[in-house]
Amino acid sequence: MPNKLFIIIVTWNGEKFISDCLNSVYNQDKSDFSVIVVDNNSEDRTKEIVKDNFKEVILIENKRNLGFAAGNNVGIKKALSLDADYVALLNQDTEVSNDFAQNCVKYLVENRKVGLASPIILFPNSE
Repeated sequence: MPNKLFIIIVTWNGEKFISDCLNSVYNQDKSDFSVIVVDNNSEDRTKEIVKDNFKEVILIENKRNLGFAAGNNVGIKKALSLDADYVALLNQDTEVSNDFAQNCVKYLVENRKVGLASPIILFPNSE
């Protein structure tokens, strides 16, 4: 049985970033995952961009800005209600490599005593 990974992205006025973020997530090699976007009551087109271009995303629309931590908690609660085995948290301005999900889950599966894994973080100039 594959491990169920949920990728949670909290957004607020992220129309400038969200397409690049989600495109990089959906460019994963060999990974089975679901994406939850928790929108913190954006005043720009963030929600519309997600709804129009990423129909497979589970979009949660908060009625007010709960902040980053509470927004993640909303997403984690939803993921757990859908039987998540693993949860990845991303910022709306993040772009990931095409093997990040596979590598993180593989590491956690092989190292059962580890409770948290993070990919290498690179800045836009790859440093």
